[in-house]
Amino acid sequence: MKRLLERFVPVFIMFAALVGGSGLAQIKRGQVRPEGKTRVQALLVEKLRFAASQHEIVKVLIEDGRFDEAEAAYQELLSLGFSGPQEKLLVQSAWKIVEKLRSVGQHDVSHRIVSDSLRELEQLENRHTLLMLRAKLYQEQGNLSRALETLRQAKALAFSQ
Repeated sequence: MKRLLERFVPVFIMFAALVGGSGLAQIKRGQVRPEGKTRVQALLVEKLRFAASQHEIVKVLIEDGRFDEAEAAYQELLSLGFSGPQEKLLVQSAWKIVEKLRSVGQHDVSHRIVSDSLRELEQLENRHTLLMLRAKLYQEQGNLSRALETLRQAKALAFSQ
């Protein structure tokens, strides 16, 4: 039960960040409806539900050793075109997926996930986070020169605007 809760709590938190505290209670009860919301808000909630489900699909595919399918499923997540505050959700998803891939030695797939995600991100803070993750991957692989280069790129973003 604890493992099940650990899996779905981030999903609920992700929704709550975008629909507000009372929205979390509604999501838990399955009561999020477009009534009272603009069509744009309703579409965002649907998009977030899809993203949460897709994130879990990717994780299960990784657990099952189906890494190519997991990567393809992650591409579907990227195709949602999150922007603005939702970009952070994409970064959190990428980080968790890459951590899972790292734990099973799938560094090449991890690097592709980070690269693909970086191409989709606009906000410097989010790009910085994924560059730090990329550096961590390089460091873990013993490629310290690439890790340093990537950390310097991340550092340069800190003063960009």
